[in-house]
Amino acid sequence: MADVTVADFETNQADDESLRVTATVKNDGEADASVTVRARVTAGKGKNEVKAKPEQQVDIAAGGTETLTFEFPDVPYARFERNGSLKFKVL
Repeated sequence: MADVTVADFETNQADDESLRVTATVKNDGEADASVTVRARVTAGKGKNEVKAKPEQQVDIAAGGTETLTFEFPDVPYARFERNGSLKFKVL
């Protein structure tokens, strides 16, 4: 059985000053898996709030890790850094 989680992540500023997230996905299970990883970002408050939920499909071997990069072109890094949240979901 597969056991896939987001083991670690890093946020940084892309060249266009938007948010970029790099996530390490880990399969601690005994079976290969093909999963979708969703990164949900909220940044700002009120009328300035921006939300985004990009997804990526990944095939990951049993006991393996994969690195995914999520780009958020509509989310300014500075706004995320001041008042943002990030959640991952493995589907």
